[in-house]
Amino acid sequence: MDKIVLIQGDDYPRLLFQLYDKENTTIPVDISNLTVLIKFREKGTTDVLMMTTGNKDPLLPHLGLVYLDWPATALDQDDGNYELEISTAASSSTGTITDATQDSPVVITSAGHDLTTGDEIYIASVGGMTEINNLPFIVTVIDSDTFSLDGVDGSDYTAYTSGGTWAKYSGIQTGLDLLSIRIKEDF
Repeated sequence: MDKIVLIQGDDYPRLLFQLYDKENTTIPVDISNLTVLIKFREKGTTDVLMMTTGNKDPLLPHLGLVYLDWPATALDQDDGNYELEISTAASSSTGTITDATQDSPVVITSAGHDLTTGDEIYIASVGGMTEINNLPFIVTVIDSDTFSLDGVDGSDYTAYTSGGTWAKYSGIQTGLDLLSIRIKEDF
């Protein structure tokens, strides 16, 4: 997977980029039926600071155009140097979170989740325990309604209050090349 190094400015820009397959760099990736996954890392590290999905251009998804508003709250780091890893997923399954424990590891309640130990999921919109939002996790299934987040100590996290969703993506394709990236405050 190639990485693009981004420098964060004083304001939070919108990122616009076009995806091309490395095998045929003259043809954009058609993302009409794909989810674009974006992982942010602090430059030179392997720790994911945030994971999100990109927004497809609704009129031209066959041209591989993706945009993303720079996530201000998640990436307020000292130097503002980040690496951006892009991949696509063909499908996803999702579930609703009804509880998250302040244990080590954090245990998530999601009725009938249908996950398998070792699955990677992405969590969003959790109330209270916001420390687990917008990040990828590997899970260990406890039973059909609960799973734990491998290696996550929630004992110092804020207590769960409400809501939240998880998503598991499959058919992931990495190795996409970014032909262009533009950073701009406003469009």
